[in-house]
Amino acid sequence: MGSLMSTLRNRRPTGVAEYPSARSPSVRTPLSASTHGGLIVGLGDPLVLQRVAGNVAVGAAVAAERPLESTQAALAQRWYRSHSDEYTPRMLRLIQERVHAPVTGRVSPAFVQAVAAWQRRFPGEVELDVDGIAGPAMLPRLFPDGLNELATARGYWTASHAVREEWQELGPVERVGRLVNEVNVALRETLVPQASFRGDDSVQGTARFQPSTWEILFDPRILVSGPKAAGMSGFDLTENVYHEARHAEQVFNMARMLAGSGLDEAGIQRQFRKDGSPGLPDHVVSRAWAYPLQRGTPLWLIAKQMFDFIYGHRGQKRLSALRAQSRKAEAAKLAALERAVTHPSRETSEEAALARIRADLALRRAEKAAPWENDAEETSYLLLEESPAAAYQRDRRPSAYEQR
Repeated sequence: MGSLMSTLRNRRPTGVAEYPSARSPSVRTPLSASTHGGLIVGLGDPLVLQRVAGNVAVGAAVAAERPLESTQAALAQRWYRSHSDEYTPRMLRLIQERVHAPVTGRVSPAFVQAVAAWQRRFPGEVELDVDGIAGPAMLPRLFPDGLNELATARGYWTASHAVREEWQELGPVERVGRLVNEVNVALRETLVPQASFRGDDSVQGTARFQPSTWEILFDPRILVSGPKAAGMSGFDLTENVYHEARHAEQVFNMARMLAGSGLDEAGIQRQFRKDGSPGLPDHVVSRAWAYPLQRGTPLWLIAKQMFDFIYGHRGQKRLSALRAQSRKAEAAKLAALERAVTHPSRETSEEAALARIRADLALRRAEKAAPWENDAEETSYLLLEESPAAAYQRDRRPSAYEQR
């Protein structure tokens, strides 16, 4: 899991400024909504509509959408019924509230169409498949928790402001250490054991969380000369630390899920040592066992689905395919960049730019297929106040059912 996470972190071009004064906000298509005589004239952006007309109006508008063909809707319903042990009536009611579907606790055509409508209108930075299935990529967006909560992300961003203020006075190791200390504060508040950090030659141009040692590993150049030496900006480093801390939280929640499923500490460790994996530090397992996730809750289901994707049936085969896809894309990008450096010309520069775009798109496809990376990417975007992920959490109002 670690090597794939490392590869996927090189997911988009970054600047090399040491620390930019501001980060451009994510581009959002300007949409609008209006009402006339109590009737919705144009749905537009659901977040705008939710502010203007409330949850009921959004529900009415979403109910009118039917993104899925009848055969697609039937497949989605069949999928839920084959996973009825996880998608219980209570879980279905919670999802139905979030996607503005009739709250029945049952699978129906209206329900899967509402899920598909939500997937289409709230794609986030890594787009969701519009299939009507609220699976491991979608559920963390529906039920944010821990570092994926806007308040936690903004708290880290505010705390890291002191590091940004002293950026030029701090040494490379001090910068990383201060950022890791700040993210450990956020982790501690969500019960996650604190992570340490060090440089590792196997990490190139980014960072990687290593579950077996509970460390965030960095490209050594970052610790010797700063992020610029690894082609990163100060913002990239700040975001990378938060992104990798989210991976620590994901792994910890997987262990808590196993504890909530009835396993003792030895049983939890055996699950993480499948297929020759080194497992987790004993203190992490002990803490997870002390704080089990309640079976049947959204957080339990999210952790179970991520765990099953990695350690479940054919999990290692899926990971191998994703690693191969990522390595191929990265090799193409590096080859093009090398040609641009060794044979500088307008033609080779354009070729390198196109190759990097193609590689980034391939990496995004791999990212989309890996639910833990999809979630960590969306989580790190909460640091951008105007990102779709941040806007959704800021504007969503808890429903009456959720407050029970």
